[in-house]
Amino acid sequence: YVGGISRTVEIDGFRFDRAALTINNIGTVTGTAYSSNGTGSGYGMWIKAGSGAVTITNTITGVIQGSGTTGSGSASSYGIYLTTSTGPATLTNSGTISSYYGVGIRATAYTDPITINEIGGAVTTGALTTTGSGTYSGSYDAIHLGSGVNTVNIVGQAKNTGLIEGGTSGNNTLSLHLAGMTPAQAAALQAAVVTSASGGYSGAVFAGGVTYSWVDF
Repeated sequence: YVGGISRTVEIDGFRFDRAALTINNIGTVTGTAYSSNGTGSGYGMWIKAGSGAVTITNTITGVIQGSGTTGSGSASSYGIYLTTSTGPATLTNSGTISSYYGVGIRATAYTDPITINEIGGAVTTGALTTTGSGTYSGSYDAIHLGSGVNTVNIVGQAKNTGLIEGGTSGNNTLSLHLAGMTPAQAAALQAAVVTSASGGYSGAVFAGGVTYSWVDF
């Protein structure tokens, strides 16, 4: 309770605030937020790494989800919330990472780069069941990059629900290696990226039955 008025309960599926870290997830991890007249966030994984390399692998059977279950307040959720200070980070997803209302993957690098590899997996937002009469704050981004020099690789038939947001730093890269993309689509995308080297490029492509949308790369 805060002054007897507002109550927020945050239950993180996994919370880490240390140095080097290696995670190999094969099961289900869920984070939930409940808020009464306040605000709250639920994190499937909340990782704040200091120094040292971070490696996170979500296997084909792995599920990492943030649930924004709320009372009468407001809530947002994140599948994975990742920040690094010094030391590179690699997140590889072949399973499912989801957020009810918020961001599937939120990544910010202060010094060394973060690389996100989607290999046949799924990153979704707006996918989980909620209860209560509250509101939900945040965005519907599948992936949202903050500061730093970060790379997102989408490979095969990885499925995204929501926008891939490159952020405003102008240093992030989106690389698409999609099954079902025609040579003409690939050439058009490459030409567009080359002519927008200053950043701010946005677009969408339909390939393999999936629409991929992005902004600020």
